[in-house]
This record gives sequence, structure tokens and C-alpha cells, in this order.
Amino acid sequence: MKSLAALVDAQLSADRANTRARPELLPRKWARMAQSPFAFLRGALPLFEALEGPGGPVGDLHLENFGTFVTSRGIALHVNDFDCAARGPARTDVVRLLTSVLLSRPQLGVSGTAVLELAECALDGHQHAAPTAPPAPVRALKAELGASRQRAWLDKRLERPGRFRRDGEKLLEAPRALAAAVPRALRRWVASLVPAEQPLGAELQVDDVVRRVAGTGSLGVERLLVLTHDHRGHVRLIELKQMRQGASEVVAVMRRCLPRTPLLLGSVELGAHSMLVRRLVPGEDKLDASRLEPRALPAVIAHLGSLAGEVHRRAGPAAHARFDAGERRRLLERARELAGLHEEAFLRFCAAVRALG
Repeated sequence: MKSLAALVDAQLSADRANTRARPELLPRKWARMAQSPFAFLRGALPLFEALEGPGGPVGDLHLENFGTFVTSRGIALHVNDFDCAARGPARTDVVRLLTSVLLSRPQLGVSGTAVLELAECALDGHQHAAPTAPPAPVRALKAELGASRQRAWLDKRLERPGRFRRDGEKLLEAPRALAAAVPRALRRWVASLVPAEQPLGAELQVDDVVRRVAGTGSLGVERLLVLTHDHRGHVRLIELKQMRQGASEVVAVMRRCLPRTPLLLGSVELGAHSMLVRRLVPGEDKLDASRLEPRALPAVIAHLGSLAGEVHRRAGPAAHARFDAGERRRLLERARELAGLHEEAFLRFCAAVRALG
């Protein structure tokens, strides 16, 4: 294995390559990664894979890649990011989740001994035969995704009906050629939807298109937000997000691994980009570790682990392993080792970024 210094240099090179088309995003990505070791883990998947190997069915499993989204049956909270889904073992996903729990100790506001217990809770949850019942904080997060919050989100981001407010930070002018190609692309996207949802997509008319800036590890990929309306005048937001692997493959993984997928989930080619397409509901949120009450953490972390276990079970028999006592011990030991390596890599990364000015 390469030295940690070499791995950090390789991560910096990967970041430069991934933002080559959008070089103005590189300082933003590095600033986000420099906030904490946990933020560094989120943005440094290539470094993690160099240490541990290719990811499993989720690929980038960590505490804040769980979140709310709207399905055909209502609001769900589950794993919500499969952009880096890979064909590696589920064990890698599990180790990454456990490592993220350990590195999030400052955000969670707990002691070192307590965060070790939380890692065990995540592993216990993963081994359940079925997802645990959602604890109160999870139910509360789902309840927050209501109509009033959606209306407030839109009011803040529209400068007038049918047009986004370009804020110069998160919503930017979209490249003209891409924006012009969106209406035709969305018509092709409708054909990729499950039959029951095709009529919902077919009704939509495009009003405006902006470039969206969001995420940490995904900064640099093309991401568009489309403002549409249906025949009744109801506003709908559609997100198109570039996948570094084929978007249709990511969609297939999500449909196989989630009990319910985000509404209007599909894929389309937009110019040279393979785009994951879905309806984005204002107010959808990733889980924010810093907002969780310490006393609720064991139940919440165990529940998240159980959701990860559900994904692995649905991925197929080869993906979901039952760990005996010896393997559980080795998984927890490896997560501790990786957390320590990421702490050191984080400081090396910060020093390198600082030296670059």
C-alpha cells in the first residue's frame, strides 16, 4: 500500500481531475473537506477505497447518506445516495459506515467510549433480519417534510413565478446548450420511468433550468435543477445529476436495493453526460448528525444500520453477510484503524491545502 502522504497527494490529484470542467468548485470542495475529519471522509472516497478496496452495493455509505425523499407511497427515510454503487463486498460498505460513526464523534457530541458503543449499535442494526422500527427523531424528520416547508423553500428561491433566483452560490445560470436540450431529454426520461409513473412525467412543462451546486464528494459533476409545471399548474422540481458511471445502472441498483425508490426516478443521456433524473421535493434533507440528541443516538444509529442491512439483503444473498463474533470484532477493529488513518490524512490534507494557498 502507498504511504499516507502519497494517498493524500493522490486524493488532491483526483479532486483536481474531477473538477477540471468546473475549476471554480475546487476551493469550495477543499474548504468543505477541511471542516472536520468526518467531512474529509465524505469527500475522500478515493482515499478510503485505496485503503480498503472497492465499495459495495452503496459504495459511499456514511451517516449523512441517509435522508428523506418522496416515494409513490409517501415520505421515506433511507439510504439516499447510490452514486458510487460498486460491485465490491458489502463488508466494505459496513466498514465505511462504522468509520463514519467514529469520525463523527464531535458532531454527535459524545465521548470516545460512547462513540465506540454507537459503532457497535450500527453493526447490531445491520445484522437484524428486518429494519428496526423508526425511532422518534427519524419520525420527526419525516414529518418535517410538509407542504408549508415546501412552499417556503420555493418562495425563497423563485424571483417570480416560473423563474429561479440565481444566487451566485447554489443556483447558477445553466450552460445554454444544456438548458436548451433539457425539454427533449425529459421526454426521453419519461420512457425510462416505471409504467405507473410515466403519466406523471409526461404532463410536465419546462419553465426554467439552473445549474445546482451541492454535496461534497460529488462537487464537479454536472447537476441541473429544472422548474416545471403540470397541466393543473402545480410546480414540480426535477433534478438531473451526472453519474460518473452509467446512470441507468445506478437506477437499477436503487430499484433493486430500496423497498421504495424516489418518485419519478429514471435516467437519460444529456449531451455527453449520463444523468440520474428524479423529482426533487423542497425540504428533502440528508440526516444531519449534529442535530441528533445524544440520548436518542443508540436507537437512531441502530436504525440506520438496519436500513443498510436491508439494502444489502435486497442486493442479493452474496451481498448480505451474517458476521460471527470474530468477524464483528475484526470489522470494529478495522473501523478504528481507518478512523485513525483518516484523522492523520485529514491533517496532512489540510496542511497541503494551506501550503497551496
